[in-house]
Amino acid sequence: MNNFEGYIHVLSPFIYKSYVSGLEDTKPKIVPNNLLNNIKYCYNFFMASLSLYMLYLVVTANIETKKLYSIYGMLCSSYGENKTIRYASRLFLYSKYIEWLDTLFLVYYNKPVSNLHYYHHMSTAFLTYMNIIEYPSPSLIVFMGTNCLVHYFMYLYYLEPKKWNSESKKMLTISQILQHIVCIITLITTEKLNIDGGCQQNKYGGRVAIILYGMYLIHFSCFYIEKYLNKINK
Repeated sequence: MNNFEGYIHVLSPFIYKSYVSGLEDTKPKIVPNNLLNNIKYCYNFFMASLSLYMLYLVVTANIETKKLYSIYGMLCSSYGENKTIRYASRLFLYSKYIEWLDTLFLVYYNKPVSNLHYYHHMSTAFLTYMNIIEYPSPSLIVFMGTNCLVHYFMYLYYLEPKKWNSESKKMLTISQILQHIVCIITLITTEKLNIDGGCQQNKYGGRVAIILYGMYLIHFSCFYIEKYLNKINK
């Protein structure tokens, strides 16, 4: 990546902030609902397909580099010069910008942009970049793989929300919480395995990730409590 592109990724949280402000300031008063519904449907179908494709790529890269033979290999062994993971990680990074369209649909449908949505979409491109800036972090399959898997089902839900019952929606939120727990456990594990320098990840990627995944876990847990547990107690 050239320096200019790197600056874009580092500054992506501020770019997203300006993007959201711009959306709210320029939102048209009248939107042709049928057209917007069709665009949204095609977008969600594309994102579900893209998520599945990226999952395939990251698994393929790990098979090609024989990293799946052990937990240590999966988390710590380098991808070397594997072209599949380099393509997959770049595609994954760019997909985080495509996901900003989620915000556009919220704003244009006059739905609130929650703190969970806002801070998650604001930071994911930056987080991804920090973990591929020097090279794809050896443990990338955990973060990219779980994200793509959960997002595949998430965009299927957005595609046809009326076909999902309340229990299915609840399980989707639980899967998002579990995703972040798995990622935090992975970060702690790789840090412990790297005591002797044998499980080196990107220099700042792990430090950024532990903060952001902690924030994501808190946000999703609070959403789950408010959406599902509080209703039970009422």
